[in-house]
Amino acid sequence: MTADLPIFHHYLPRFYLKRWADDKQRVCRYSKPHNEIIARMVSTRSTGGGNGLYSIPGAPAEEAQRVEIEFMKQLDTLASEALTMIETRDQRLAQPRYRSAWSRFIISLLLRMPRDIDALREGLTKEMIAAVPELDAEYQHCKADGSADSFSEFLKTIPDPDWQGWAVELLPTLIDHEGIGQMINNMIWFTRTITSDYDYVTSDSPVTMSYSLVKEEGYIFLPIGPKLLFCAVSDRETFERVEAYNAIEQLQNLNKLTIRRATELVFARDERHLHEVREMMGTRPGKTLLERLVKYREQKRGYEVKTSLAGRTDSAP
Repeated sequence: MTADLPIFHHYLPRFYLKRWADDKQRVCRYSKPHNEIIARMVSTRSTGGGNGLYSIPGAPAEEAQRVEIEFMKQLDTLASEALTMIETRDQRLAQPRYRSAWSRFIISLLLRMPRDIDALREGLTKEMIAAVPELDAEYQHCKADGSADSFSEFLKTIPDPDWQGWAVELLPTLIDHEGIGQMINNMIWFTRTITSDYDYVTSDSPVTMSYSLVKEEGYIFLPIGPKLLFCAVSDRETFERVEAYNAIEQLQNLNKLTIRRATELVFARDERHLHEVREMMGTRPGKTLLERLVKYREQKRGYEVKTSLAGRTDSAP
């Protein structure tokens, strides 16, 4: 059984990358292994992922792969079916099972990259440190002989693999966020097709979206092949504006954003994008969704502390 467990975990699943693949199931990967960005045709089996990316360190072999096998694999399988329905305009996509599957997949692309897991691990650490005042008394009551003197000291003894494991185990809960999923479900979905020689690229940061999906003019764009773009918008006016936008100009602008956001990898059908990838890759990475959430939590805690201190000052005799 252990021999059958997956070792390489895809953050860009094969069903997605295959849209750019040749007849040998290879895509053109742009990467920077040394000092210069290179383009190379590689199998979709061995790119867009990492060994043990969603493994839980220190757990027994089967338990360590639980998130990959029981969550990511099932998520990607359903999303693959949904993508085929998007491509073929299959009416079954309106069914909650498939619509939610595609929404979950989009959310996962905003949360499952290596950089996202690092941000989640960092966020967990900060949340625990912020909770020190509340938890220290309980720690003092429960700690065993020979343990660290305080809860803050105890946190320093937690090894990095444990933080990594907790971050990985939290991923399914975040990806299955009902509020965000329903928000995407309720958007207007459509696709745009390119009939010229231009191609879309994708990367390890493939989703382009507005800062907020709640307000009017909210949008999500995801290349789903060299000639096809998935679009979701929050209102009819935005739909009409996107539909009226020159398709080639939109492709060129989205390719620039996708390349600039890329952390390590850009993917395409061939090497024609090498010049612009060398010029722009990673130049504007921006904040990931998780990094923005971590920052928001920090700001919220700071505001709560200031409010609390102001209240004490106001009530002082």
